[in-house]
Amino acid sequence: MARPIIRSPWWLVCCFALACWDGRSEGQLTERERLQGTWTFVKSSGEGQKKRTRDVKMVFKDDTISFIGNDDKRTVRGTYEVDPTKNPKTLDIVIEKDSGATEITLAIYEMTGDNLKICHYLGAKAGKERPTQFLTDKQTVVGTLKRER
Repeated sequence: MARPIIRSPWWLVCCFALACWDGRSEGQLTERERLQGTWTFVKSSGEGQKKRTRDVKMVFKDDTISFIGNDDKRTVRGTYEVDPTKNPKTLDIVIEKDSGATEITLAIYEMTGDNLKICHYLGAKAGKERPTQFLTDKQTVVGTLKRER
């Protein structure tokens, strides 16, 4: 005699999967949802680049962004906004310092699957101007990141 489907463990698995699935494919996710997670620097280039950024991770969670040192001891947090309708796409990062002052970085970005490229100015230009292309010089840096799985 066949067991009723309600008693089958597969019934529970299917119900759980349907309850967790929101019906959207990768293409239907918002840009903010696609950025969520931990990203590790794999390359950073620019003549003005002095830090070893490969020892830094970027974590996007909801509307916050964190920069975490490799030793997990130094963390900088802030908020971010993206505009995927611009070409190139824009990323605005606002970091609040311990003193209460804010530091703004106006960047551009490109995300392809689990790869993220970010370009921004260094120094005084960082909060006043936004690059228009992914090029490096003494005041511009391009970082390439890979999503951690």
